[in-house]
Amino acid sequence: MDRTVSLLIISPYKQLSEMIKEIVAVRSDITADIYVGNLEEALAITRNLDLSCYDGIVSRGGTALQLKKNTQLPVYDIGLSGMDVLRSLRLAQGFNDKIAVVGFETITNPAKKVCEILQYNTPIYTVTSGDESFQCLESLKSEGVNVVVCDVITAHHAILFNMNPILITSGYDTIQNTLDEAVYYSLITKDDRLKKNTLFKLQQKNPYPCMVFDDKGDIFFSSFSDKQNYINLYLQAHYDELKMMNESSFERIIKNKLVIISVKHNNNYMFVYARISDNVNLRRINAIHIISSEHIENTQDEYYCSHTIGSTINILKKYSDTSASIIIRGEVGTGKDKAALMLHRQGKYSKNLFYQIDCANMTNKDWGYLLRHHDSPLSHNKRTIYFRNINSIDNSIFIKLLATIIDTNLNVRNQLIFSVISTKSAEEDDNKYISELLDNISCVSIYLPSLKERSEDIPILTSFYINRFNLSLGKQIIGFEPKALQVLTKFPWERNLSQLQRIVRELMLLTDTSYISYENTMTILHKETAVWNDTTTGYGGNLDLNQTLSKITYDVIRLVLKEEHNNHTNTAYRLGISRSTLWRILKAHQTED
Repeated sequence: MDRTVSLLIISPYKQLSEMIKEIVAVRSDITADIYVGNLEEALAITRNLDLSCYDGIVSRGGTALQLKKNTQLPVYDIGLSGMDVLRSLRLAQGFNDKIAVVGFETITNPAKKVCEILQYNTPIYTVTSGDESFQCLESLKSEGVNVVVCDVITAHHAILFNMNPILITSGYDTIQNTLDEAVYYSLITKDDRLKKNTLFKLQQKNPYPCMVFDDKGDIFFSSFSDKQNYINLYLQAHYDELKMMNESSFERIIKNKLVIISVKHNNNYMFVYARISDNVNLRRINAIHIISSEHIENTQDEYYCSHTIGSTINILKKYSDTSASIIIRGEVGTGKDKAALMLHRQGKYSKNLFYQIDCANMTNKDWGYLLRHHDSPLSHNKRTIYFRNINSIDNSIFIKLLATIIDTNLNVRNQLIFSVISTKSAEEDDNKYISELLDNISCVSIYLPSLKERSEDIPILTSFYINRFNLSLGKQIIGFEPKALQVLTKFPWERNLSQLQRIVRELMLLTDTSYISYENTMTILHKETAVWNDTTTGYGGNLDLNQTLSKITYDVIRLVLKEEHNNHTNTAYRLGISRSTLWRILKAHQTED
């Protein structure tokens, strides 16, 4: 008998699938098709496959439970070890906030054992469905819980409540044990399994590719070629939306191609035709990006893990309901693009296209097309149009753009969003373009604070980035050493969130331990800017000469103080000043700090 088993593996998240691929690649007893999908997504995957080709299915958590209920094949659940749970709990504790564990029983049962052994008082809630998970989080949010140790579906729901999800990931040993179990039982029952009947095929005279769904949402027939599989996947993902439509046609941009989709219903079947348009009038401009609503990722971002930015979140939500145009101000890297997407995602045109116009990269020819062509983005209605970095364009272009907005009622027909790079607070900003917009088209403005204005959020932000990159990098890092975290809060983050995110990722690549070290942190920060010094420890020796004489003097005194082990008498003697002068200088700058 053939000792090789064929497995269908559906992972609820990408990093788990990558780990499984590594293990399967070195095993000779397994052939596997590996997909990424959670709950209903996993069921959609099985509907498009001939399951008779497989000996079993391997998945995890709530997704495994769903597959057991809806397929005839044996399903093997990748469980969790105590160490898997402990890593996630320790990472959650780094947020210094109220914590709860929420998930299906495959998540919560091992969590209960770990908490019992370690005498943790962390509340644990077992759910049996996505709806129950949503309701549980709604209740926990009202009780002040902001950090949730959970499975994938609960993580998606946590984002909707501005909570921080910590996904419990399975380790290599756990995966290996599950695959061993799948091979063992599959070999025992292999000869007893039946093959499925040959699928019926329906011949259609329609010249366009067609997919036919039965009344259960299963694919009865599909004539899409392998090259058109992206349309196949799109239609499956949007089955519920298509089912609610009467016979109609609509346009969608899928994989940068304009696709015209037609829906027809016949008894218990739904016929969906797709035609790829060969003539897309929209001129290709690199500085203009078109995003369909289904391609805007509804993922956790920096806003959802910061206490200070919470007020900005509330403002964004309120302004998303307004018909007025919106100006987003802030320094480089403060998240203006994500704020614009959030406004669109929650706005009245969220189901329509989102145009991002990168003003800094637009040529005069591009502006000519945008302002005058009959099929430019400005000629359409009920869209969101985001002018990124509007203050980067020439005054002559701005005057023409403003005239076009006013003359064509562009701001009435569409939702307009403008972003401005600004180092000043909302009260101090006197940018001419902002004034013109405020005066002429009745805009509202939002100011995004820089990291310098919210340095107390840096510990929370680093925990968020570590949680994100642990998944993508395959790491199991818990946090920063206290001394390293202290210097991060003192660093002058000139590019704000984007710079912090990049540095945390670089440090994680260098780290093989549970905590990111102070030494590695200082090495990366000094490489980032050679003139910066740690004002807390005096690490390094470079002086920033691009500052006032008073501050240079203060830096010199700190360096000498460090060398003299904080002895004020010896320091004053070396510098040729009195102790009272030394004390006065130190006192003045300590007050400023």
